[in-house]
Amino acid sequence: MAEAAGAIPVMVSATSVGQAACMGVMALVLVIAFRIASRGTARFGVATAILLLVFAASRASVSHAGEHGLLSLDMGIELAHLVLIALWTGGVAIAAWVVLPRAGSHGADVRRYLDALSTWAGVALAGIIASGIYNS
Repeated sequence: MAEAAGAIPVMVSATSVGQAACMGVMALVLVIAFRIASRGTARFGVATAILLLVFAASRASVSHAGEHGLLSLDMGIELAHLVLIALWTGGVAIAAWVVLPRAGSHGADVRRYLDALSTWAGVALAGIIASGIYNS
């Protein structure tokens, strides 16, 4: 590892993979900073969403889709694939860890949320499958 340390600055500054990694890390640092600054309010909601899309785009750009260019159809589909995976996983995680444990005290609200989640999770899953088939 010590022998490779000298190559890291060159890799980060001179390659598209390194630059994409820096862009992704900076986006996440800004998301954390915005979340700390907002103290639980939704003040930075749009900025946070954009930064998370920048992070996802940085990850997609270093995949095979990125070889076709940043504004290619392949890149857009890979980005959509990653975002849909994140939305599906996040929705299921919130349902499992936050909503279901409170199901007894808020019955009707929980049912409405789970119905909406079921619909949107199905849409996301269909998109994941379709984009995965395209990517393969």
